Amino acid sequence: MPHTPVYNMLELFEDPQIKHMGLEIKIDRKDRPDIRTVKFPNEYSETKSPHPGPPPELGEHNAEFLTALGYDGKKIAELKDKGVI
Repeated sequence: MPHTPVYNMLELFEDPQIKHMGLEIKIDRKDRPDIRTVKFPNEYSETKSPHPGPPPELGEHNAEFLTALGYDGKKIAELKDKGVI
């Protein structure tokens, strides 16, 4: 039966194989601390995995989603003014 240790995030970055393969990455975020994580371990010669971007900020894509659902700019502004979004 295959098995492996289960690490917490601090233990993960100390793993010799993670260090050897250079899997630790930092994701930059504007006005917030960087995110320290591990990239996907498999890379292929012609299709390298892109460095992930930061997660969206709270409400960052509200207008895109609401527009796709049929809301116009006036209604979106109204929702913002009311603190709904």
